Amino acid sequence: IFTALVQIAVALGAMAVVVYFGYHMLSTFSEPVTTAPAYTITHSAYTNSTAYVIRDEALIKSSLSSGFAVYRVSDGERVGKGEILCDVYPAAEEALRAQMNALDAEIALLEGILSASSTSGNIVAVGNTVSEDYSALMSALGGGDLAAAAKLSGSLRGSLSALAVLSGEASGISTRLTELKAERAAALTMLGGSIGKVGAPSIGYFFSDCDGYEGVFTAELIEKFTAEAFYTAINASPAPTSFIGKIVSSPKWYVATPVSLAESKNYSVGKTYRLTFPDNDGLSVQMKLEKLVIDNDGGAVLLFSSSDLPSGFTYLRAQQVRIEYQVFEGYRIPVEAVRHYDGMTGVYTLHGGYVYFRRINVLHEGEGYFIVSKYADVENGKPKYYRVLGFD
Repeated sequence: IFTALVQIAVALGAMAVVVYFGYHMLSTFSEPVTTAPAYTITHSAYTNSTAYVIRDEALIKSSLSSGFAVYRVSDGERVGKGEILCDVYPAAEEALRAQMNALDAEIALLEGILSASSTSGNIVAVGNTVSEDYSALMSALGGGDLAAAAKLSGSLRGSLSALAVLSGEASGISTRLTELKAERAAALTMLGGSIGKVGAPSIGYFFSDCDGYEGVFTAELIEKFTAEAFYTAINASPAPTSFIGKIVSSPKWYVATPVSLAESKNYSVGKTYRLTFPDNDGLSVQMKLEKLVIDNDGGAVLLFSSSDLPSGFTYLRAQQVRIEYQVFEGYRIPVEAVRHYDGMTGVYTLHGGYVYFRRINVLHEGEGYFIVSKYADVENGKPKYYRVLGFD
């Protein structure tokens, strides 16, 4: 009987020990553990600057330049020598000129949509254009610039028409184009008779806008490109612009942009980079770095080129640009999650209730986060994120 009592006492003691440790273990694991997802992301490293557009441009001179030109061809359209570019009418009132320009812009917009092979991707771009036109119109009205407001109202009307067509809320582009062309014909009768026509002096790409820098940002500047020549060009004064338009002889165009000497070390001559132009609705163009020249004030100038003519791109002489020089792909993890253990840098990760220390290779440091290399399991069908302990 004594032996049995001893065995019972030992068993009860063992049970008490198990319950004691079990309680404390459950208490430990019941403490909240803060984690954060480490998702895979793509991050671009880039330089912000001002881009100066350089092309081989020839101004179209005509004795009819003082009249009102009604163009037959669109900006960026390739023309043959002698091809009629525009009809010239006597100088018209500002309101009538604005009406004609608005009609031409709306017709060009809808014809561009009609000629596109697919409109599925255009609706977003047109929607953005509507928002931008509306904001610009409100700004013009708020500032009392009625001339600009009249021009913007025509642009907004064209954008809204395109959006309605793409959204299936209009009877069709063709019907709207017929209406617009009828309005244009009626407006033409109000201009009176044509006083002449202007033909293309040479083969090339036609553009109606002239800014007075066509004789400054020239092919010669590209051929003899130096930092001194570049800064002389951007500080030059524009010439008078009483011209019908200009012919660009080649599809190849250039962008020169100043950067700091430190930033220039991120770029290599001969390589291709992606340039994004915020003033052109964020359109991106792949351009080759042709030259990198150093100036005397601790800076540099990059000269890029491209033979692509992006649809809808506006070749403003000076515009903002973002030049991407490196792309990082990896996990984004918070800085406070990084730990150092036994001479290694890493994070504690949570997998199925178990915590592991994982070494990391930092690719990029941002504000409050790191981008670290992806590990091989991601490429083998595993989830594209894992959880790291947050350590708040």
